[in-house]
Amino acid sequence: MVEEAWRSREDVELFRAGERNFVPDPDVVDDAVAPTPARPVPDRLVPAAPRPGVGVVAGLLLGLVGGVVGGVAALAAWTATTGRRPRQPASAT
Repeated sequence: MVEEAWRSREDVELFRAGERNFVPDPDVVDDAVAPTPARPVPDRLVPAAPRPGVGVVAGLLLGLVGGVVGGVAALAAWTATTGRRPRQPASAT
């Protein structure tokens, strides 16, 4: 048991010596440099244009149909949630 205590003490001293002699890597401590952009900005901006084979008219019609379908769905949801009850006549007594 005494031998085990001496061995563990030696391990602790070795660990502490490593802490005292720690020298950080220059790459880690060096001044931070701004990262390069993932996609560099071109010198001349190019206007957005559809890819070849994609019809502009077809895209506009698809957007129009999607908007109409979405509007109908929103209107249906609104009428379902704000459902008005039909009036009931007052009882005549």
